[in-house]
Amino acid sequence: MKNSSSGKVDVKSIRVSEFQDWPDVSSSYKISRMTPRPYLVDIVWLRAERGKHSIDYKVRFDQPAITCNFLAAKVQKHGVPIAVPRSQPRGIPADKKDDIITKLRTVMPATRLKFWQDLPTAAVSDLTTAQE
Repeated sequence: MKNSSSGKVDVKSIRVSEFQDWPDVSSSYKISRMTPRPYLVDIVWLRAERGKHSIDYKVRFDQPAITCNFLAAKVQKHGVPIAVPRSQPRGIPADKKDDIITKLRTVMPATRLKFWQDLPTAAVSDLTTAQE
């Protein structure tokens, strides 16, 4: 970034507390009965507006927007609950970290190796593996 041609790059470090965990307030009942049912892979355009409890989306650019109300009824009445800031990094499974370091240590630059060595670990599911 520092070597960019414009030289006007402002790099911001993100702290863990700037990430937030939002509660799931979607309605499984509403989602299961949507016709047509929106799938993220099919959506090409999306609009969400502050204060509005629905989203508009398109699955083709040449079609009108479809409004999707997927939130639970209590959210419509009381609003979306406040997100909780994270207090510690999520981390990755320790065995995954050890595997990466072991396999790539010989070809990895020292600066990248330090990143992996300093990366926090936690007993979490591996989000890099597709789970069906």
